[in-house]
Amino acid sequence: MGPDPRQAMESQADEFEARVRISREVESKLFPDGMMAKGISNEGFIAECDKRKLLVDAKVRRQMWERGFLPPSFLRMPPFIFAKAFIHALDLFDKFLGDIAKDPGAPTTVNDIHENFGVSLPDLRGIRNSIQHAEDRSKGEHYGRKIDLKEVDKSKIGIEGAVLVNKGLKGNKFGTTMSDGHYGAIDVSVQTIDVLRNTLLEVYSAFEWKGGEMLYPI
Repeated sequence: MGPDPRQAMESQADEFEARVRISREVESKLFPDGMMAKGISNEGFIAECDKRKLLVDAKVRRQMWERGFLPPSFLRMPPFIFAKAFIHALDLFDKFLGDIAKDPGAPTTVNDIHENFGVSLPDLRGIRNSIQHAEDRSKGEHYGRKIDLKEVDKSKIGIEGAVLVNKGLKGNKFGTTMSDGHYGAIDVSVQTIDVLRNTLLEVYSAFEWKGGEMLYPI
């Protein structure tokens, strides 16, 4: 269930009123004679006014934060942070699974299980690499070479055309433009967790275990 629209509007109204009130208080305290710069040349007038506005804005923001009104960017970022952590966890599982598959003592079926995991999440490695090399992707590059952008799959994100996307979120689908120019996405959802869980159970079942039964978690 999403946020209550009425509560959201009331919150925005409260924040607007608080900002207006605090701005007036700060302006009157810093510049009792008014925000308009006086007694200076026309050449420096605009620069001085901009300086005063910046100073007032900085103090207003601090007071707003102290009173519980968080920056909008802080409120928007958690879903992206959690999605990236989710991607990194999946990628780490994939790497461990790959190492197990290469072990001479592992059953040969583990290699097939690893390949099937990759088929289930085809964009995983490409998205992870784009997150890890965000500085290159932001320039549309891969190891110094320009990426040939491909048409975006609209089922993954509501964008048309060949565009560069550093991070996108459509519902539960988090994605980025990958090194091959395609936009990749993964469901940050229980369904993806089910893929990981089922894969892990397949790996456990592929080995022959010795000893008594144990229950986990301990």
